[in-house]
Amino acid sequence: MSDQLRPVRTSIAAASATLIVIALAGCVQAETQTATEPSAAAPTASTTPAEVTPTPVVEPLVLPECSTMVPLDVAKSWFAESTVVLEDSSLLEAEEWFMPEEAAVVSNASLAKNCWWGVPRGDGAFGLTVTDIDSTHRMTLSTALLDEGAVETALGSVTVLNVLTLGGLNDIYDTHYFADDVWIHGSANNDQLSTRLADAALEQLRLANPTLSY
Repeated sequence: MSDQLRPVRTSIAAASATLIVIALAGCVQAETQTATEPSAAAPTASTTPAEVTPTPVVEPLVLPECSTMVPLDVAKSWFAESTVVLEDSSLLEAEEWFMPEEAAVVSNASLAKNCWWGVPRGDGAFGLTVTDIDSTHRMTLSTALLDEGAVETALGSVTVLNVLTLGGLNDIYDTHYFADDVWIHGSANNDQLSTRLADAALEQLRLANPTLSY
């Protein structure tokens, strides 16, 4: 080989070696990039929100008006044509009650209706009382009434206690209905009328409180 061609060949060989090195470097870099590329995130399962049960709404107790529970024309048909309204109020006086257990209920009540009808000049009267009552006072009063000789029956879920107080010509019949958190008290000179009073109050109480189970 002539001395003139040796430098050329040497240059070509060097250039070829350089190209090979560059190509290899590119492959290594591509492999490195491929190896270090983050893998696609695995899809996460969609979660369905848990169903929330709504909290039951407790409606406030509503006591019907006296005229709604026993309209005057109905009171007249039960007693006498000359019957009038003697009292229609939302106030109760504890000292007007004979039994201390009744007075305690009245004193503790937050809602009350006190209704009285009768014939003027003392020819007879009958009354209806409706109040809210808690479980403690309910138990205390019902126990006291049973101790006084009350006869206990039931009207569905309503506890009924009937008490007769003898007074000669002025016997008093008291009908007590305990309907959950309500006390209904009908008082008259015969058991039929006292029961009618309590029944009328219970019926109107149910209509005024359709969401409550009385």
